[in-house]
Amino acid sequence: MTSIIKKPLAVLTLSLLICSTSFADEASSSEKTTQTAKLSKEQRFIVEDHSQKGLGEQFSTVSQKSIEEKIQFLLDREEITAVIKYYALTMDSRDWDFQREIFTERYEHYKNGKFLAISIDDRIALREESAVKWASTQHMASIYSINIDGDTAFVKSTLHARHFPEGGKRSQERVMIGQYRYVLKKTTKGWRINLMRLVPSRKK
Repeated sequence: MTSIIKKPLAVLTLSLLICSTSFADEASSSEKTTQTAKLSKEQRFIVEDHSQKGLGEQFSTVSQKSIEEKIQFLLDREEITAVIKYYALTMDSRDWDFQREIFTERYEHYKNGKFLAISIDDRIALREESAVKWASTQHMASIYSINIDGDTAFVKSTLHARHFPEGGKRSQERVMIGQYRYVLKKTTKGWRINLMRLVPSRKK
């Protein structure tokens, strides 16, 4: 008799556990959706992981514009591309003064799922601290998406970065691949990086 009672109780307990887990997952998902809804368009673009949405949007949108608007888009795209390439260059050359010129004065830092506004000087201090750990680095950026919305540009590029230690021991090299995500703002001095994120898909 006892074993007969225990069996239904065990099934009921398991069912309740599954339901509570399901409700917890739904609550977690709902909370995450609510948090995302509170973010700005720029921040939502940054937090997405490896999203390929909108890759062709720039071409379909620009094709409907006037000749003058198309020319302006091409000029903006060329400048934005140069800024991204310069960023990779300054990381390897460690030309921090040059890097300072391609960022907005107030920069938004994204780390551990949180956004924090910091000065460009603080950001570069973080990069300097990281760079001294390596004898040299090689950052390669291939841009595959630039979408311009007024004075804001949303950019995606490949991430391929190699880090070489002192002494050149191959076993201690660090390779990272993935995606860079940038938000640039058009200022009186031209396009400048305002927010960015490194989205690694592999780290060795």
